[in-house]
Amino acid sequence: ETLSSSAAAAASRRRRRAAMAAVGAELEGMTLPEAELHATDLVSAGDFASAAASLSFCLDRIVDNSDFAGRCRLLLNRSRCHREVGEDAKAVADLEEFHFILNTFVDAGVPITINTDGTYLCDTHLNREFEILKEAGALTSEQLEEARKRAFEASFL
Repeated sequence: ETLSSSAAAAASRRRRRAAMAAVGAELEGMTLPEAELHATDLVSAGDFASAAASLSFCLDRIVDNSDFAGRCRLLLNRSRCHREVGEDAKAVADLEEFHFILNTFVDAGVPITINTDGTYLCDTHLNREFEILKEAGALTSEQLEEARKRAFEASFL
């Protein structure tokens, strides 16, 4: 079973690399809006792997970081594409990207909570997730406490 899952992971990586190469060649020369529209067409066609690659291509070409809404839109759409092809761990590239997304929502007044999924599978727990966010500077101690209180109030248990 381990060998088959390793083989499946290797096949997935090969497909992703091929999609990135094909997308790069196809999108070269397009404007950012044209490339984003192309990614939208790929999503509509159900080609989520190529759409994720296209959206990554778009994100790599953003030069004006003041377009928070546009960048968040691209990130969220790419996240959906990764989820559709079973690559949830690739939804956000790193803590820096997560920090940007999270604080864009916080700055816009979107209420947030901190949660974990499958703690036994991901080898994590809620306290660890809070520590990671605090150590990375993604949220302040006050923001983390506010998220904790909100989660408690929203709990239906």
